[in-house]
Amino acid sequence: MTARPPKLPFVAILLFAVALTGRAQVKVTADHNTSATATSAFKFKNVPSPAKDDLGAKAKLLLVDGELDENGANPSALIDGVLPTEEDEPARNLFFNAGTVDRPAARACLGARSKC
Repeated sequence: MTARPPKLPFVAILLFAVALTGRAQVKVTADHNTSATATSAFKFKNVPSPAKDDLGAKAKLLLVDGELDENGANPSALIDGVLPTEEDEPARNLFFNAGTVDRPAARACLGARSKC
């Protein structure tokens, strides 16, 4: 069994990026909690916590590059508002197969003004 990279930072950054893409001016902010400070509350210093009712909740997602790991969740896990409650919860985290691409990418279309 191979070690998997931490999932919480990837999910938090992607959710925040999805929430920001609906604005005229996009500002991407990334934040990270170490294993010692990460909790199921998903509280970050510079990034708001994920929400079930934000613009990203109705987004259409498209995998742009990378291969999803079959042991993880499908892309809807990024927008369903259901957060992992434990550190190792593959069914609630989207992750990619190691070595399938250097920089995995997904695209989110946030509404009528987005061209998907």
